[in-house]
This record gives sequence, C-alpha cells and structure tokens, in this order.
Amino acid sequence: MLPSIPVTTPDVLLDFLVDNSRSLLGSEEAPVMLSLVAEGGDEESVAVPGHPGQQALTRLGLFGANGAGKSNTLAALGDMATAVLDSCRSWTGWDQLPHTPFLLNGASAQRSFYEVNLLLNGVRWTYGFELSAHRVEAEWIHSYPHGDRHVWLDRDATRPEPMTWPDGGLTNVAALQQVTRDTALVLSAAGAIGERTLAPLFHWFATVTGPFTPHDQDQQAKTLRTLSGDAVLRERLGALLNVIDPLLTGITVDPLTREVLFLHHATDSGTATALPWAALSRGTRSAAAALHLAVHALDHGHRLLLDDFGAGLHPRLSAEIVRLFAAPWINPRGAQLILATHDTSLLGPSYAPVLAPHEVVLVAKDAAGATSLTPLASFDPGKDEDVQRTYLSGAFGGAPAIVDGALGRRLSSAASGS
Repeated sequence: MLPSIPVTTPDVLLDFLVDNSRSLLGSEEAPVMLSLVAEGGDEESVAVPGHPGQQALTRLGLFGANGAGKSNTLAALGDMATAVLDSCRSWTGWDQLPHTPFLLNGASAQRSFYEVNLLLNGVRWTYGFELSAHRVEAEWIHSYPHGDRHVWLDRDATRPEPMTWPDGGLTNVAALQQVTRDTALVLSAAGAIGERTLAPLFHWFATVTGPFTPHDQDQQAKTLRTLSGDAVLRERLGALLNVIDPLLTGITVDPLTREVLFLHHATDSGTATALPWAALSRGTRSAAAALHLAVHALDHGHRLLLDDFGAGLHPRLSAEIVRLFAAPWINPRGAQLILATHDTSLLGPSYAPVLAPHEVVLVAKDAAGATSLTPLASFDPGKDEDVQRTYLSGAFGGAPAIVDGALGRRLSSAASGS
C-alpha cells in the first residue's frame, strides 16, 4: 500500500512556456504553452490558491502523429530542469552550452526561452530564463504572496550590471553575484550555496523526473538494479505485478549473486519457480519499469515525464497506471504524470474516459516544422461524444493524415519507378 501522508497544498506545476527549443517555436509575445491548469476541474485536481475555480491537473496526456513533437515537449521541460540543477556545477568552462534551438528556419542563432509557473507551499511562483549558445541572456524570479508580485531577480546580460534584486529579501546577494558565471543560472547558484529563500524553488526542479521510456532496456536495467537493493520496493512491486499476472507471486534476490528473481507459482504443482528477469515477457518487464517509476513519483510528489507510454502494455494496464495519479488517497503529495502516447484507448469510452478532454493536449506540426500544442477541450467535444473515434478521424487534428492504402500505393509506385 502506498503511504498516505497529509499534504495541505502540494507543490505542483501549473504552466510550462517555451520558445525556440527543439521543435517548439513560438514567439517572444506568444511562446508555446503546456498548461496543467483547468477551469472548474474536479476533486482529483489540486486547487490553485487565490484563483477560485482553477485546478492543477495531476495527469496530462500528449497525443499526436509520429514526429509531431510530443517527445520534444517532454524533453524541453527536462532540459529546463537540468539547466537549473546542473549549470552552476557542471557548465564551468564550456564554450558551447547545451542549447537545443529550432533548426529549420535559422532560429539556431537566437536565444531559447523557458518559463514555469508553479505552486510552492501554497504560493504561486514564476521562474524563467533565456539561453543562447554561449551564455545565460536573461533570468527572472517572481512570487505572488497574497496575490502581490514580489520580484526577487531581474537579470539581463546586456546591462552593465546584469543582476538586479528589485524587491529585496535575499540574504546572500553578494555571494550569488560572486559565484554566478555568465554560463550559470542564479537559481542554480542559489541551490549550490544554500540560499534559504530560493532553496525550495531550486529543489522543486529535482522533482521534474524524466523523460523516461518504460520499454527502453536501459530504463528497465535501472529498475532491476533498484530492486536488487531495495527489499521494500520488491514487496510493493511484487504485489502490483501480481495484480497483472496472478501467477507472479513475489520478487526476491539470490543471497549470493544478488540476482533479482521473480516467483512464478504453478497452480497445478503448488510450488513456486524463481525466474530471472530475462525469462519474463517484454510486456511484463515494461510493466515493472512503468510501475517502478509511478510508485517513486507518487511517494515523493514528483513530476513524472513518460515518453512512448503504453508501448508493450495492455490498454487496461496503461489505464490503471494513469488512474493512480487521479486518486487523492494514493496521490496525497500531488504527483503529476505528463505522458506522450499513442494509446487512444485512454480517450474513451465516452461514459468513463481515463483522460477527460481537459487532461488531453493535441500535438501537431505546422508547414514550417514547428510544434503546436492545442488543448482537446478547446474543441468542446460533446458529453456523449466518442472522443477516441473523433480523434482518430482527424477531426480534432493531432492525428496522422494517412489515407487507407497510402503506404502500399507509395511503395508500389517507388518499385515501378513512377
């Protein structure tokens, strides 16, 4: 059973805004936005203090054609978290920063923009920065206690004095100015020196985990290594896998080799056989990795980014994993699942969809190759509408424009040279 610890207001992501990162290209006035805020919401969401009627979602599904930019959207959020956590420590002396701009229209020479809006201890914060290939161009930190904006940092690399602290309140300003290089973020430096006021904001970025791909062999190897040394996880994951396959009755380790073994109970003989990881089906290994990631996120209140979710999993199992994040008694810390998937069964049936329209974002790519994000709810699907069927028909967009038989005709014409 997952631990149930009361949390008054979970620390959650509200919005992620990005421009000129990977395939995401908006504009200075209108960056691409991934929003986890819904009007109205439901009891499964987290109320946004000071904004009556607004709810922060605990799960969000990205749907779109292959190559539309679902993975890039998750990766861009992961890039932002990595920059905050690592720039002060790891980017020293780098001539080229890990800058991943849009490459199809000459924007690679321009700066990339990243911003998040989030809740920390019930207070709304805005944090963002702009990054070029060689330095941090801008950075800002705002909070909104009691609804009033407090500007902690305003940084602009083009000014003679790049860093200003308009509303004060920080105790280590001199130290921050001393240790923050052109290639590092002030927030990263604040985490490194333990600046008391900004430490919670810095540590929040450590809760952004992923993107992970459960069917990836490297990710499965990490799950296996963790199981080898964690008896509590073996017990919990064994119980969850037993729901999927009643013949899998537990997980143990060889006391000499520390090899992880899965107990398979044969009902006809009444004995249990210890199976190695390699003997499990690919689907069961993917399920074990996905459940490991979900349990860890739920335990710690993390943002879990899952790419290619559902590959190798039965649709009913995928649905059950997503439902874990919707149950307040299982998810008291407000963990948030953001997944990229092609499992359209999560959109239906109409009487009980796993993901409601306000929990779905449609991902598409325009003629210039730039990714757009459109909330499914903006199409206002009907209460009894078969959303899965409508989506697959292409009526909402975000689906591949493939006519039946198109691949065969193209293959045939290529073979004939026509």
